[in-house]
Amino acid sequence: MLERIRAVTDYIRADVEGFQKDWLMCQREEQEKSILEDKRQLKKARKRLADIDKLITRIYEDMVLGNLSQEHCQKMLEGYEAEQTALNNEVS
Repeated sequence: MLERIRAVTDYIRADVEGFQKDWLMCQREEQEKSILEDKRQLKKARKRLADIDKLITRIYEDMVLGNLSQEHCQKMLEGYEAEQTALNNEVS
């Protein structure tokens, strides 16, 4: 392990600019991966928010039409609203 540390140290000393360039490239790649993952998560959260809006509308319609009891409607609505709040916080 000590030899590996020495080899890396020698490499850095021999080519400081090259090392900095390599390190910056590596950092940039990691940032780009992170940004892509964040965008994917944001898209997923926004889609789920749109789905929840549709589900809430459907719950109310089913309750009004008598296909769903008011108690079930309330329980389902509370769950969807909690998820909606968490997703809105995540999107923010």
